[in-house]
Amino acid sequence: MAKLPADLGALYKSLRDVLASGEDADCAELDARIIIESRADKTYLDILTSPETIITAEQLTLIADDVKRRILGEPIAKIYGVKEFWGRAFKVNGDVLDPRPDTESIIEAILAWHKGNASRYKDAPLQIVDIGTGTGCIILTLLAEIPHAMGVAVDYSWAALDVARENAHRLGLTERVSFIQGDYVSALNDSVADVIVTNPPYIPSADITNLSESVKTYDPILALDGGEDGLDPYKKIFISLKKNLRTNGRLFLECGYDQIQAITRIGENSGTTLERIIYDLGGHARGGVFSCGDK
Repeated sequence: MAKLPADLGALYKSLRDVLASGEDADCAELDARIIIESRADKTYLDILTSPETIITAEQLTLIADDVKRRILGEPIAKIYGVKEFWGRAFKVNGDVLDPRPDTESIIEAILAWHKGNASRYKDAPLQIVDIGTGTGCIILTLLAEIPHAMGVAVDYSWAALDVARENAHRLGLTERVSFIQGDYVSALNDSVADVIVTNPPYIPSADITNLSESVKTYDPILALDGGEDGLDPYKKIFISLKKNLRTNGRLFLECGYDQIQAITRIGENSGTTLERIIYDLGGHARGGVFSCGDK
């Protein structure tokens, strides 16, 4: 990589051009801005209004190192250890998946459902369980948005639970969430919830090798591999759903864009019903809302 210019405007353009040659060219402009904001403590407004500002040699060294890591495929969130989700910053590392914008569609669906059913939970707090919590971005966002709700975060990975605990501490939510290590709903035993939400591993095992290098190298395979057909987690979740989901409760799940029909059949075989499909920002079927019957 050529020597980077020290003046802010030229530096931004140089970073943008260099990053455009990498694996995630579509993110080049945003990545350039994030790197400058993180290492030079300058905003995009600074770039536009004060392009002649000189960046220190020490800052340029840090920026050059970060650009090299990004070109090699390391996600920007993994470089800086933080990813924004629903307007909040979450710690990330190699033990968890980065929160994805499409998952915000699941948050929207749960908040809309709760708004329509809030009267049920005036006397007792809404109980939410997050299966495969990872960073905790789903459960912690819901607890922050629903002030009286209580939560349980389940994950098979102790390392992932450590990340989720730290995020809970950062957001001041440690008193309202507990953490359980275990395999899907089996970890809950006989406890029940009003909302069960999950974004489990759903990529078929054979497709893992076709993922981008940045995903295969920097994301935990445990959080990606959903078994031979990508549906293993859903099969396990539906088996005991009636035991763990309260009457009038709902299961909200995320899935691959082409999996909702197969998951619906799994649910129907377990006595549950698809209430509606959740669509992502691109208009793809990204998840579903399931019920076990209201009374």
